[in-house]
Amino acid sequence: MLIGITLLLGAGPFPRAGDPSAAHGATATQVAVGRAVYLNHCARCHGEQGEGIDAPALMGESSNRLQGFPTAASLYRYLRFLMPLDDPGGLPEEDYWAVLTYLLVRNGVIQENVPVGPETAEQIVIKQ
Repeated sequence: MLIGITLLLGAGPFPRAGDPSAAHGATATQVAVGRAVYLNHCARCHGEQGEGIDAPALMGESSNRLQGFPTAASLYRYLRFLMPLDDPGGLPEEDYWAVLTYLLVRNGVIQENVPVGPETAEQIVIKQ
């Protein structure tokens, strides 16, 4: 069973993916970019399938490590300032948003059409 993760409903409408006000959208392209960044920078420690090798699992049933983050915004801040471990903060900002989107989609937190970015990340709740 996947970890208990839900999208907070009633927090206001999300911008649509094609909307110019939606700077970030969980589109198939963003998820694909997130996967590529994940494989290049995260998989060596977290595993290609997020199963965890030398670092915690990030995807699947054993990924309850994500439960320590109340929202996507808090997870983003962790990723942005502390990852990758050998070069914290060393990736472009868009790569961090893409990896976050990939993790959220892979863990069933959001669908690919839900915008993910600074304007929506606080509204995406990871239940503890």
